[in-house]
Amino acid sequence: MERQPFTIYRPRPERTIPLIVHLPHVGRHIPQDVLDDFRAPRGDIDDLMDAMYDHDADRVFWSALHYGGTLFVNNTARIVYDPSGSRTTRRSP
Repeated sequence: MERQPFTIYRPRPERTIPLIVHLPHVGRHIPQDVLDDFRAPRGDIDDLMDAMYDHDADRVFWSALHYGGTLFVNNTARIVYDPSGSRTTRRSP
């Protein structure tokens, strides 16, 4: 089963408030076809992902769902696609 590039978590209908929290740098998934194209050893790729991962964002902002906000969570690793980065910037491990 192919993993979706992002997941949207919605609050219970009776708690909904007009708030969307985007967590663009918490994804850890690298699609196999992309991973196959990387030339770096897997350990180096994992180290780079750790350096690019926003370690506290999901913990800090997860509570927004409890208060009625919607969470938009990227599942794809930032090393594959950085939704807040430049369209012309390409990183290749």
